[in-house]
This record gives sequence, structure tokens and C-alpha cells, in this order.
Amino acid sequence: EFLTNTAMAAQANALERLGMDNEIFHKLHSLSAKDKRSVTLRFISEESCDFVKEQTVDVESKREFITEIEEGEITESEKEKKTKTTSRHKVVTKVKEYHWKV
Repeated sequence: EFLTNTAMAAQANALERLGMDNEIFHKLHSLSAKDKRSVTLRFISEESCDFVKEQTVDVESKREFITEIEEGEITESEKEKKTKTTSRHKVVTKVKEYHWKV
């Protein structure tokens, strides 16, 4: 009996969220009792979706690639002169985003 009451309360809550109030519920109950027939509920819904815009954004990767180049040359005084070049690279991906209004 407890589970039946809980199920009925859940159904009543769901119908209330859809807009069915006590007045409508009593009207449906009286129709059912008067004609000794079941009452069927039909619901109609409508959904719409409109395209807003298309946008391209740049998304950088989380990783960075570092290249270090070390060059050396011997000068007239026979000392080696070293130079170090560092270059950093990141991958950037172009992503198309589609925005919709629901």
C-alpha cells in the first residue's frame, strides 16, 4: 500500500508540473465516476531550434614543443664562441562552433 501511495504521489507531482491543478483533477475524476469509464490524457508539445551563428575559434594545444640549437665557431684567438637558439612551437587548431537557440 505504501508503494502504491508513493507512486500515485509521484504521478500527481508530475501532472502538477505539467500544469494540471486540483480543479482539473477533480473534473477528470468526476467524469470518470459519472460515466464509469477511464479518462485518457493526451499531451501536445512543440520544440523549436533556430540557427544563430557559425564561429571559428583557435584552440591552442596544451603541449609546447621546444627546439634548442647550439652552434659553435672558433674565432681567431682559437676560442670557441657558442650561440644558442631556442624556438617554441604550439599547435593551434581551428574549431568551428555552431550556436543554436533552443
